[in-house]
Amino acid sequence: MNDSRPARRREREITSHIDEGNIAFLGLISVQERIPEGFTRWDLEFEFQGRRASITCRGNPDYGGVPHGLDNDVSLAVLALYQRFGCPADGVIVTTAYQLLKLIGLDTSGYYYRALERSLGRLTHTTYTAREAWREGGRWESKQFRYLEKVHATGTGEGDGLDGKTVLKIELGKEIAASVRARYIKPLDLELLASLKRPPTRGLYRLLDGRRFAAGGAAVRVFEVGLLEWADTCKILDKRPEKIRRTLQGAHEELIQRGYLEGVEYVGRGKKQRIRYHFAPLQPVPDPAGVELLLAQGLSLPVAQRYAREYDLEHLRARVALYSAILEQGYRPRNRAGFLVDVIKDAQGKYANPADFAARRARPAAAAQGGGEEGEADALAVWRAMAAEERMNHLKTVCGMVFKRHFAPRDFELLFEALDEGRLEADAFYRELLAHSAPRKAAALAARLREGLGG
Repeated sequence: MNDSRPARRREREITSHIDEGNIAFLGLISVQERIPEGFTRWDLEFEFQGRRASITCRGNPDYGGVPHGLDNDVSLAVLALYQRFGCPADGVIVTTAYQLLKLIGLDTSGYYYRALERSLGRLTHTTYTAREAWREGGRWESKQFRYLEKVHATGTGEGDGLDGKTVLKIELGKEIAASVRARYIKPLDLELLASLKRPPTRGLYRLLDGRRFAAGGAAVRVFEVGLLEWADTCKILDKRPEKIRRTLQGAHEELIQRGYLEGVEYVGRGKKQRIRYHFAPLQPVPDPAGVELLLAQGLSLPVAQRYAREYDLEHLRARVALYSAILEQGYRPRNRAGFLVDVIKDAQGKYANPADFAARRARPAAAAQGGGEEGEADALAVWRAMAAEERMNHLKTVCGMVFKRHFAPRDFELLFEALDEGRLEADAFYRELLAHSAPRKAAALAARLREGLGG
């Protein structure tokens, strides 16, 4: 974890490939997929670095008790969106229920919209109290906090609850947002996380990874803990040793199968047993800037992580520029993602540089004029290389960033409906959005859109 005081932060210093250090370590969400009715509170005392600390959780029975299962995925998705929005000081992001489910990797059926609504309710209405357990400014502090401060949902259609058109205005918990901005963070292997099939495994991975990097950011190879203490940390209610082992068994097997763990040992007998986790050697961490670059081109997360690990950032930038230049020359591959991968991997020189590509590379990087136009052209090239659904999701995310201070959730609902129904032509609107991304221009465009949309 990085616990240093931040210098002045540039917008893109923090990527979506990190986790906030406190919540990764504390294990605020039960790894159990289902919890008993009435499980609305837990208390945990522990010793760390020679000092006693505690954390308490108070859930709301109206939303299904304490956070558990799917809530781990939802909280990570909100954190990823917060980072994608540039970590705004007010902690607010704008998205849709559909986009959130897609980001988590869940089906966009009615069942998961209902599950998402309950999950957001738990994350908003659960209060945590950390005593000497919250790291801030190099000290251990006491804090009371929530995962999410507020969630405003609109556009729910005819029935009650969330649906594909619901616009969500979400405010991340103040303490969590401040901690991310202060860069109390740790790396997160999203490629591995995306490959894990069950919420309990993903929850245990996040918790184990928080312990793996707990010692000042240096990764440990072995982590050992008492069986009952670990059950408390994982929020497993049944404290019979055999039940604890059965609850963890599936997650252990999947983490070993995926190469995160080399093995799990149980040492001792009965309630005095200890669990010894053996971590596999760390894989080379993919350059987050490279991953972000390839994700913007429409590659899936696992593929982007793979090639950001295999090739350095300079190579990727050069090949993406070549790929974009080839598209600008009029070539239209059947599978753009596959074509980009082929361009990245090519070692035979089979893709000749378009004539204007060499000229553009020879031009000074920071021309006194036209730099904004070149940036817009690059963004448009990236946009046009995306698949149709990814293009619309990206457009809505950019709308959330540009109009967050100028639109109410109802305004976003009307705008997204106009885009979905084709009343606003997406390509032309995206060009206009890029040209009006500066704050004053954004305010003028927002006012014009509100008038035109009837908001």
